[in-house]
Amino acid sequence: MSKVVMHCHDLCRTFVEGALEVNVLRDLEISIHAGESVAIVGASGSGKSTLLHLLAGLDRPDAGIIEIDGESINQMGDRSLARLRNRHMGFVYQMHHLLPEFTALENVAIPKMIGGASREQAEEAAMVLLERLGLKERATHRPGELSGGERQRVAVCRALVMNPDVVLADEPTGNLDPETAQDVFQLMREVNAEFGVALVLVTHDKGLAFSMQTGYQLLEGKVVKEWGDGVGASFDG
Repeated sequence: MSKVVMHCHDLCRTFVEGALEVNVLRDLEISIHAGESVAIVGASGSGKSTLLHLLAGLDRPDAGIIEIDGESINQMGDRSLARLRNRHMGFVYQMHHLLPEFTALENVAIPKMIGGASREQAEEAAMVLLERLGLKERATHRPGELSGGERQRVAVCRALVMNPDVVLADEPTGNLDPETAQDVFQLMREVNAEFGVALVLVTHDKGLAFSMQTGYQLLEGKVVKEWGDGVGASFDG
């Protein structure tokens, strides 16, 4: 079994809405291994995105432990968490979140420069990824000059530029037409295999979910069903 790059146990998160307390996650335990592809599924409001935000350190749990590469992040300050995210994690969202005033090359290079690389080093690493993902000829184009699929591929490059342990993807194909969505998803699976980076995907798409190695279905804040090695157990959501 490969090493655990991300682990949470006894994870709880509650939100207060007026006089109502909503237990979004309750005593959750999930482990992500190096190079593993993982789907997180469930109906709207089941806690999928909340779980992803907690794993990324973008939100804080009310209880429980989150470990990244064996290091607990619960008591880390914001600056330490930001450094850890930059070093260990990549992110792909439903919206690409590319900076519109920068080129594709510059957008991909930014995390590298934040991590301490020179502009020359960062852009060299960014160009290698853009070329490998079929975007060499689009490197000098700004996001507004790219198609939806191209923008998401640039976002994938940006997620990979720091050689992270894990890429967290929240409905990354949700805004794309079916054909483009399939192309982007296939690219992410190829990246998962080729780079050996763990891929954690939140999705409503059953076809995408069951093509992942491991899956977790959330219901009322708990894992109610899980599968592995592509076994296609049904789920609601």
